Amino acid sequence: WKNIVAMWIKLEESLGFSDSSVSFLPSKQRPREVGVWIKNGRPMKTPLVPVTDIPGYAQQWFVWWASCQPDWRNKEALIREDMRPAGDWLCLRRGGKNGFFMVLLSFACWCEAIVNDTDHFSFTKAMGDVAWVLNQMTASTPSTKRVR
Repeated sequence: WKNIVAMWIKLEESLGFSDSSVSFLPSKQRPREVGVWIKNGRPMKTPLVPVTDIPGYAQQWFVWWASCQPDWRNKEALIREDMRPAGDWLCLRRGGKNGFFMVLLSFACWCEAIVNDTDHFSFTKAMGDVAWVLNQMTASTPSTKRVR
């Protein structure tokens, strides 16, 4: 988790910590709980939004995550490191509160609900793919940070 947060901060830094209103990840197919959190005014309290159906949440999360991926990435092979040369990551290089932060928030909702090894296994698989994607994005793209 710490590695994912550190890479996310590196991504945000490369984007100049922008909170542009056009930096959205797709909301279509996003887990319902994330949308509820947004509609409730984005409260930063625990639990963020209760996840009562963890297998359903996990399944919906993977559908959403696949929909966020670039066209060149094999959506059937997600959760495995795609050994092809990385292409354009613009669809995921989204900063601010509506950008890649939504992926981290979706993990927080999911993590709060984990109660057994099966739940943890799917969560760990998702974290592995997100970590790989963040690593690809932060290693392959120069900083766009504004120089003062």
